[in-house]
Amino acid sequence: MTDTEIDTTLKHLQTLFNFTTTTTTTDNALGTIDFLQQHLHSDQATLKAIIKRQPLLLGFQASTLREKLDWMQETFGWNRKELLKVVSKKPVLLSLSIHDTLQPTLDWFQETLNMTNPKLLSKVLKTYPYLLLSNNTDSLAGLAEKAEWLQKRLELETTEEISKVIGKKPEIIGYSMDAMDLRIKWLQKSLDFTDSETAKLIWKDPSLLGKSPEKNLEPTLNWLVHRFGHETAKKVVSRLPSVLGRSIQDSLEPKLEYLQTKFQLDEEGVLNMIGKLPTLFSVSCSNIDNTLQFYTERYGEDKVLQHVIGNPAYLGASLKKRLLPRWEQAVELGFAAEVPIFVLAAHTPKKWAIFVESKTADKVVAAN
Repeated sequence: MTDTEIDTTLKHLQTLFNFTTTTTTTDNALGTIDFLQQHLHSDQATLKAIIKRQPLLLGFQASTLREKLDWMQETFGWNRKELLKVVSKKPVLLSLSIHDTLQPTLDWFQETLNMTNPKLLSKVLKTYPYLLLSNNTDSLAGLAEKAEWLQKRLELETTEEISKVIGKKPEIIGYSMDAMDLRIKWLQKSLDFTDSETAKLIWKDPSLLGKSPEKNLEPTLNWLVHRFGHETAKKVVSRLPSVLGRSIQDSLEPKLEYLQTKFQLDEEGVLNMIGKLPTLFSVSCSNIDNTLQFYTERYGEDKVLQHVIGNPAYLGASLKKRLLPRWEQAVELGFAAEVPIFVLAAHTPKKWAIFVESKTADKVVAAN
């Protein structure tokens, strides 16, 4: 910040709180700005925004701010970039007492909502740092009421389960219960789901609670029903709830066109393929291309297309975590030519280990 901007901010504070601007306060403000910029690795524009939103920070000693920033880093495991993001969202956090506000609020989340998982807690508070400002009876009572409502509405048995749902989509903490109830009822009625089926859908993708039925959910569901029929559309949504949040023009239609061209299918064929594996809507075209190339190089194009069209789940096997490691192991042990595609792609780790053991034993017998 420039000296002029600092002077302007100090004069603003002087007017608000009736204190006299001195060389000492100016020097302290300069020291605070220098500390924040270096400690947070902040650029000028971001720092200006922070000070503009919370000018009182200029009255704090750098040592006091350091203590709070260090507490946040140690407590939540945030790096400098994450710390800057949190402070930019809610700079008022740096003006609060660790002992009187921040730590008691954190304790409440851990004890009442059972948010003891450090990564989960970090994710929630990084997304919604304002929750650390909730250290008063009314705010905490409101959060507790909402958590209790979610637990009952989504048929969750423990507070640990509700904390996981919140962890998937921390924004739901900010949604009103009336709005969430409206969306749950809409999903249940539109999909002809039971209470349990609807609850399970929300467990998988809590972001559905933040989507407008009229603007987001209904157009996509209507498209799915039109293309797949009601029963298959229900299956697609059950397996991949996030499909309701995807753009028809930018995501769903292009994926159908890609699959139809890639596998030389008619419309019925591509719809059947998606019906067998709805999660294909979430697999990128580049990943499908790479997986197909891997299979084709080892089994031949005709055989691969036949297998994959009949068993599209093979496209969901991770190239990095499953296919390549298994193939390399088979090559190293000398039985790669004897590995069927379904074994390579679909066997569980336990079944794969048994298969490897049997092939290794066969090699030993043959050698003797």
